[in-house]
Amino acid sequence: MPPPWHPPGWGVGLPGHADQIADLTRQNAALQARLALFENAFAHMHQGLCMFDPEGRIALCNDRYAEVIQLPADRIKPGLTARELVSLGQQAGYYPADIPAEQLERYLWANLEASADTRSRIERGGKTYAVMPARTAEGHWIATFEDVSAQIAATALSDPRVCGLLEANIPNGSKAGIHR
Repeated sequence: MPPPWHPPGWGVGLPGHADQIADLTRQNAALQARLALFENAFAHMHQGLCMFDPEGRIALCNDRYAEVIQLPADRIKPGLTARELVSLGQQAGYYPADIPAEQLERYLWANLEASADTRSRIERGGKTYAVMPARTAEGHWIATFEDVSAQIAATALSDPRVCGLLEANIPNGSKAGIHR
């Protein structure tokens, strides 16, 4: 029994609001379960994904993003600016050291805004990645990085000039499945 100086119902919640509290508790549990699904999908997606906030800082990224760009995963975290990211790329030898990071950062933003046919790809570790950006209504930039190495190789093999070189340099090239 509560002490006499406390009002009736003290310590047991707000009287008459038990249904609302139970409903909010169920909604909270459902949202937590849905968030866990999104986090699991985000962690296991094949593409690298990075989102920049309107101020140019990483808002979120998955581990695959750090693998794709081949920079230290412990450094590629929310809060890192695009300029700091470019500087890390310069230190790793991916960008010319004699070009200021500020200029490379401008190139990064221009590349994200470019049309798909003029947007550059990145090459890291013998693989080629297509960069597919989108801008949100809130001003965030989201970019996914997808390995397109197999598509590029297949396109090269369908080029008659490449097939001719292979046939000329591989014994029984036409019997090995190289077709024009």
